[in-house]
Amino acid sequence: RAAQERGRQLWPAAEHALYRMALDGPAALACVAVTESEGRFGLGPLTEVIASTHAWRNLEANLEPSPLAGTIAHECAIRGEDLSSAHTMREYVDLPLVLQPWEPDYPVATYSEYALDAGAPPATGEVRRFEPRDGGEVEGDRSVSGRPAKPERKIAA
Repeated sequence: RAAQERGRQLWPAAEHALYRMALDGPAALACVAVTESEGRFGLGPLTEVIASTHAWRNLEANLEPSPLAGTIAHECAIRGEDLSSAHTMREYVDLPLVLQPWEPDYPVATYSEYALDAGAPPATGEVRRFEPRDGGEVEGDRSVSGRPAKPERKIAA
């Protein structure tokens, strides 16, 4: 960090080290990495990276209740953890921290040392083409349909 502050281009190595700590490090170090990183130039947000490889029960003791911790808790819940008892996060996450029975399985990213697998987007089915309709001609201040045309806006100089 000191070399970076002096103008050296070391951010790729520093950010990759924080990414790897969040991905593979013990929970305490992973939480430090997420709180220290500026989150630029990574494969994905470190709040998502840490939730992809750590359980909330291991992370919770290492995080102060905050919006950042709430985001991590939400990412853990999306991955199937039941955090409905995480009362300290209710101030920061205004959603249930457990998947509801009516919710689908959400596609989540998988992170590895040097790659991200976000999967393919879901198929949307058949693509329909819409043809534009003719809006009619405007004659004077009235359209052919008989409705008044929009008045011109006059701009004062």
